[in-house]
Amino acid sequence: MSGKEVSEDERGAHFLVHTILMDWKLKDDAGKAVAYSPEKAVEVLGTTDAQFVVEFLFKCAKNTANFRGADDAEAAQGEVAKN
Repeated sequence: MSGKEVSEDERGAHFLVHTILMDWKLKDDAGKAVAYSPEKAVEVLGTTDAQFVVEFLFKCAKNTANFRGADDAEAAQGEVAKN
């Protein structure tokens, strides 16, 4: 992060983007795909209006039930198919 003063929202978004978020699929208001970049992700997720998204993603990332070992790959694949 640069030398500018950043808000707590921006710090949370920066941490999320650089430790958890690997990619995203986002479309603008016209339906055109917005290319992923860490800088753009921090810009979008670093706003107060987006904090519910950041909090939800942190909650999902911390829930170990969302992750399975290689021996559970078949069960996980079945769950993905249901969604």
